[in-house]
Amino acid sequence: MRVPFSPLPIFGAFLLFIVLSAPARATLDLFPGESWNPGTDGVLAPSANYTVDLSLAPTGNWNSVPPTSGYGVYDPEKRAVVFKYQSVYIPTGVTVTFKNHVSRASVVWLVDGNVDIRGTLSVNGSAFENQTGKYSQPGPGGFRGGAGQLQTLGTSMGLGPGGGGDSGNRYGVYSGNTTNPDASSYGNEQVIPLLGGSGGGSSVGYGGGSGGGAILIASTESVSLTGTIKANGGASYSDNQLAGSGGAVRIITDSYSGTGYVYSNCSDYFTSDQRNGRIRIENKTGTFTGTCSPVASRSLPGTPPLIWLPATYPSVKVTSIGGVNTPASPMSREDFPNTDVNLTGSAGLVTVLAEAKNMPAPVGWAVRLRIVPRSGGDSSTAMTYVSGNATSSIWKADVALPDGLVFLQVRASKQ
Repeated sequence: MRVPFSPLPIFGAFLLFIVLSAPARATLDLFPGESWNPGTDGVLAPSANYTVDLSLAPTGNWNSVPPTSGYGVYDPEKRAVVFKYQSVYIPTGVTVTFKNHVSRASVVWLVDGNVDIRGTLSVNGSAFENQTGKYSQPGPGGFRGGAGQLQTLGTSMGLGPGGGGDSGNRYGVYSGNTTNPDASSYGNEQVIPLLGGSGGGSSVGYGGGSGGGAILIASTESVSLTGTIKANGGASYSDNQLAGSGGAVRIITDSYSGTGYVYSNCSDYFTSDQRNGRIRIENKTGTFTGTCSPVASRSLPGTPPLIWLPATYPSVKVTSIGGVNTPASPMSREDFPNTDVNLTGSAGLVTVLAEAKNMPAPVGWAVRLRIVPRSGGDSSTAMTYVSGNATSSIWKADVALPDGLVFLQVRASKQ
């Protein structure tokens, strides 16, 4: 039986394309309304162990276009070597370390993209120098440990706001309360300004460990950490009584995740509440289930994020020693005659002047000057208010400086 066949109407063929729009990329605007030339240092993605040479960074404004991509820019006002990367990827098994800028400035990564750290990122300070007469070198942004004794040169003390001094335990201090009579904690949990750890003082035959460095990683998109970030202080020869303090790690991003580790301890082998550094995490989304030692302070990023020290922040610096002006950007070098200030025929008392800004002096504030010679114990003296107002004031101390290399540190504290 023949089945009748009824032809179907023929229509034109159509292909249907369904376009699914991707969700909008979550981003964090680091500098709203500001032209900061993002990505001008390209991509950081080393395939083998890599040392970032900060000494190659040209001097300029942090937001300028660097003359050579990949070297960053040293901004004296920010006291940082600033890199503006497109993205960062440190693969498993790869370690990224740093060679100091002559100023020992901190490191800032401004990343207009993702940061993925599966290997190791280290701004650790170096361990003690044994009978070399050399200061141990900190991680970038940290402070040197006391030089080991060498022949006629005696012991020396640690540098930095919490540098180990001449009595009691000579370890360096950063965060936490301490019974160390020679050093006290400094900074704040926001890690603003970005400061590293302080050095330990030396003893007979052994130098002090240096302070851990300081690094800020700010990403417009995400930071994934399944590897390790280290800002540990330098170890001392045995029981860490001469060790440098931990440094600082600050992370700002939209999304922060991973199972990795962030360390800012007294050393790779030792932790101490008195000697640990600081860790700060600011993110909107993401789940980080890794380990921070010490425990990180946490918050949402500001709107906008606070990257740089505010212009209204109190500050103090030495401006004149024995009538000789200090450089605008002191380097605290130890290779005579390339020191910041050279004095001759200066026997007797030397007048040291310091300028304080945004400090309603002299009510409620104290300014102290620490004197750290290359050989011998350190000392500290109160500076007296001379003139000025809350915007800018001058402070003075008449001190006897020993012959040879001397480091001067000034510190203001609210009473």
